[in-house]
Formats: sequence, C-alpha cells, structure tokens
Amino acid sequence: VPKCDHSGDDSKESLHVSQEVGIVEYLKSRELHLPTIKQWSPQLSHRKDLVEFIISATNKLDLSSSCLHLAVMLLDFFMDEHDIEVPKLRLICLVSILIASKIEETESKVPRFIQLNSLADNEYKIQDFPVLESLMLVYFKWQVVLPTAHHFMDTWLPHAMLSYSCCESRTVSLPKPDE
Repeated sequence: VPKCDHSGDDSKESLHVSQEVGIVEYLKSRELHLPTIKQWSPQLSHRKDLVEFIISATNKLDLSSSCLHLAVMLLDFFMDEHDIEVPKLRLICLVSILIASKIEETESKVPRFIQLNSLADNEYKIQDFPVLESLMLVYFKWQVVLPTAHHFMDTWLPHAMLSYSCCESRTVSLPKPDE
C-alpha cells in the first residue's frame, strides 16, 4: 500500500478534514430532506434546451459551476410542480440563475435584471423578474440553499487529488482476466 508523507502540521490538517466532514454531514442531512423530482412536468421535453440555455447564460455572465448546478436544480424542482407556458420557460431559467447567483456568488457578480433579460433578447418585461423571483422563493419557502453534486465534489476532490499526488506509485496493477 503506497504511503503518503504528510510533512507539516497534522493538527491543522485534521482540523481541516474535521470541518469538511462536518460540511459533508450537513449537506447529506439537507439532501435527505429534498423533495423527490417526479419528472411530471409537462415541459420535460424542453429540459435539455433549458439546461443548455442555463449553461450558456452562466458562461456569458462568468458565474461559477456551483451557481450553474444550483440554477438547474431550482429549475428542475420548480418545473416539476408547475405547468409553465413555453414562452415563459427561459424566464424561469433566468430567475433560477438569479436566485442561485445570490447564494453562490459575491454580490458584485449577481446579474441585474437588464443583464438577464438581454440573454433572452429582451423578451420579458423587467418587472417580470422580481415578481417571478418572489413567487419562486415563496414556492421554495425561502429554502434555496440546496446541496448539489457540485458541493460534494468541491469538498472531496482536493483530498482525492492530494492523495493521488502524494502517493509513491501511480501505477495500478489489475489482475489478468483469466485469474
């Protein structure tokens, strides 16, 4: 078994790992209370295009991957319980991005209504944004800090990379198929 040399202060490292274990435990407890997505949305056939729209919009706005993941999750939960007119689907995406950015980004990176609307070719009235945002927040009972796969990955990936980089051997020997 390859061993890693952890030269440095072990107490700091164990505190850091302990904090991350606490974060993961919190995320897991929050995940247990998420509603189940039933995929009942009449607009389910549009989901692929809507997710692509969210990806494009978050890229243009230079928002984080965690914001992107949360926006898609908000879209999925909201769409699952509502029958939304097709012309309003991109507005739902944009407001999902808005809400997610308020959770995941610094204040200076939160897009303004005008910026969001420009991503939809100014298709919506500016007053539609705060109205829908309020409606969505009430629907979620203001519980919009939701754990995503990205949060778990952010917590554990650095440890996986550290373990990989400090190992003496990176070669894995697999048994032959006939063994």
